[in-house]
Amino acid sequence: MLSKYSYEELFVQEEKTMEAKKLNELLDLFNTQADSVKNRLTDLLVTVSDERIPDEETLKSFNNDMDTLVSEYDLLKNEAQSVLAVDEMPKEGSKASAYVEAINNSKSRLIKLQLEKAKAVLERFLKVKSLIAEYEAVLSPFKTKAADVLHEISKENIDDMISEIEAPAFFLEALDTENINSPEGFRVLGEINKYYPMQVQWGLAGGQYFVDESVDTEEAFVSSKEKVREKASV
Repeated sequence: MLSKYSYEELFVQEEKTMEAKKLNELLDLFNTQADSVKNRLTDLLVTVSDERIPDEETLKSFNNDMDTLVSEYDLLKNEAQSVLAVDEMPKEGSKASAYVEAINNSKSRLIKLQLEKAKAVLERFLKVKSLIAEYEAVLSPFKTKAADVLHEISKENIDDMISEIEAPAFFLEALDTENINSPEGFRVLGEINKYYPMQVQWGLAGGQYFVDESVDTEEAFVSSKEKVREKASV
């Protein structure tokens, strides 16, 4: 559920991001391999304590396991490095879990996540259509504005422009509401009234809007600009 005050929180309070999930999976693999290495090392210590030496096959298996462990550590580290800013990276030789913690606490990752989600909302909104000319026309200026925001939004200005995502997000929430005549539907339509003229609410209540997945958002941006120019030339 989105609201004026909680919409930004939708971006920053994501519990599971793709990056964090992938790092956790890599950490699980590392820990599993580490357990295998520890078990082999225990066997080696037992052998040495018994005044014996490990056979060649045992040493080979241990070395292979160690190579795999190092490889998995490097993979986890490199994955974190691809997401984190330089000053967010744990120091060299840190625990494997430190990279996951750094990802979870990363400001740059949160900004990247915000940007991805904002663009996803705007791109989907630009795919909205209506077969009724009047409903299409009344939504057109909002699509033009969304296209402008999509074109301008970046990591550098996401904090300033995040509020521009509210209107498209509420529209999509209303569009996705299964029963617009339910209490939840009425709540969303109430939010719609804060951003859109009454005709948009009528169109949503009447099921006159839909998402056309075949729409190319780049073309939608261009066509929105053209509509503005056409109106200006009239």
